Amino acid sequence: MQTATPSLATGGQPVDADNPNLDTFTFWVGEQMLAVPVHSVLSVTQNLADLKPTPLKGRGLLGATQYRGKPVAIYDLAAMLDTVSGQQYKTELLDLLQAREQDHLDWLDALEESIRTDAPFTRARDPHQCAFGQWYDGFTTRDEAFREILDRFDEPHREIHALADELLEYKARGEVEEALYRLDIARKTVLRRLRKTFHHARVQLKESIRDVVLNLTVDGETPLVGLKIDEINDVITYPRANLLELAEVGLPVNPQTQRLFRGYLSNDQGQDCLLIDPEQIIPVASE
Repeated sequence: MQTATPSLATGGQPVDADNPNLDTFTFWVGEQMLAVPVHSVLSVTQNLADLKPTPLKGRGLLGATQYRGKPVAIYDLAAMLDTVSGQQYKTELLDLLQAREQDHLDWLDALEESIRTDAPFTRARDPHQCAFGQWYDGFTTRDEAFREILDRFDEPHREIHALADELLEYKARGEVEEALYRLDIARKTVLRRLRKTFHHARVQLKESIRDVVLNLTVDGETPLVGLKIDEINDVITYPRANLLELAEVGLPVNPQTQRLFRGYLSNDQGQDCLLIDPEQIIPVASE
């Protein structure tokens, strides 16, 4: 699948170096926003099904594919930068959600055992203190659809944890059967809603895991390389004067980093990012 790049107003031609502004195509790799000059972008594709392995080795090299009738190497930018990719992060998040759902099944089982026996109930009663609650309270995401699903956790999660005080009070009054009856109802209602939300969250995550390849060029026509990224952000225009060398920002400078990045960009909207030099991708990958 191929998609058009947003607002490639330069028509693939380099901008005038005397232009006070720098047009960039920004995107995400993990939690890092990065950019390339907008005239370096040919297109964005979302299909690596025809990717062919090569016997050659290179930093982040995934293989080669045909693009516009020309073999083009595809590099995983996260691997090149030695950082966690969005795909890896989401896969780990899927495992976390599965584990936190199981926590609440175990929590209810422990509550039932405490009601039926004299076993003390030692699980977290405060919804903010369980493992899920601690993660949930501090989690942030750019994915609005995922965020909307996460908001649905609040009510059933609080209701589940409120059961401990309520049902153990029934037991303390000798109303064990009433406590067990109310627990059974909670499993069929509140727990069902909680588990349904866990399911929807995992489905949304799985659907958001996809291959995104940024096809780059130097001359505006000939494919250079493809970069596997996590997600597209936007075309952003920065004042050219805001492009600073890494050392000026206080970022670590080493030969490899110095070659791959043209510098650090910022603007008044807080859209800070590193600007990649497409021509240095192959030399850096070969080191």
